Amino acid sequence: MPALFGKVGPGKTISLKNRAGKPVRKLKAGTYHLQVVDLSKLANFHMLGRGVNLATPVRKKGSYGWSLTVKVGTYRFFSDPQRKLLKGSFKVTA
Repeated sequence: MPALFGKVGPGKTISLKNRAGKPVRKLKAGTYHLQVVDLSKLANFHMLGRGVNLATPVRKKGSYGWSLTVKVGTYRFFSDPQRKLLKGSFKVTA
């Protein structure tokens, strides 16, 4: 199963990268393992899209992992408390 790596913090940063360490801009539809490292006391990592609504807790650092299936469309990742500042997105194709 392909892997994705999310990270929030330290500071005002959020990212989603592939196994090669490159930012995710486009994915093929399918099942992936998402590993998130949350290094922020003030933010969280939240991914939202067709059939996906996963989030780390706000104000709790830690490492989290999920299996997720993405479908054709646009997916967003952001921090709930800082949605306008910490955000990103990617497209899923057939």
